[in-house]
Order: sequence, then C-alpha cells, then structure tokens
Amino acid sequence: MYRDIHQKFADTYRKNKDDVRAIVTGLYPGFAYRRGSLLPAGEIPVFAFHTIVPDLFEEQLAYLSANNYRTLDAEEFHQIIVGNRQPVERRDA
Repeated sequence: MYRDIHQKFADTYRKNKDDVRAIVTGLYPGFAYRRGSLLPAGEIPVFAFHTIVPDLFEEQLAYLSANNYRTLDAEEFHQIIVGNRQPVERRDA
C-alpha cells in the first residue's frame, strides 16, 4: 500500500513539478491559485484546464460567467498584444 501511494505521489509530482515550482517561487500570479486575488490591471487571464473535477469545474465556469468573463478570439487577442486595443477589465479571458 505504501509503495502504491509513494508511486502515485511521485508520478503526480513528475507530471506537475513545473507548476509546483512556479507556485512556490511566485512565478504564477496569485489570481491563478488563490481565491479572491485580483488580476493586475491590463493583464489578460488565460485559463487552461488539463484535468478537471466536474463539480469544481462547474463552479469555476459559473464564476467566470457571473463576472462577465468572455473568450477572446485570436484576432482580438492579437490586437491587444500589439497595442491596438485595450483589454476590457475582468471581461477578457
């Protein structure tokens, strides 16, 4: 049993080690992993879900919807990146 738990932990760490390091060293902004953290002004949040827990995922999508987040298409994103358009606070995701 211990061996199975150890192996699962080792596999999980190997798969997620870059994310763990980024959180611990502060490379990820707080809004990415702390509830209630604000996105810095002018930043575009990008969400990528590699695995999901259905109930939590539903809660996260409901939060985004309730707070008027929407998806940018490639052209909108490009226009923001090159400075031809400003992101709309809390609405571009």
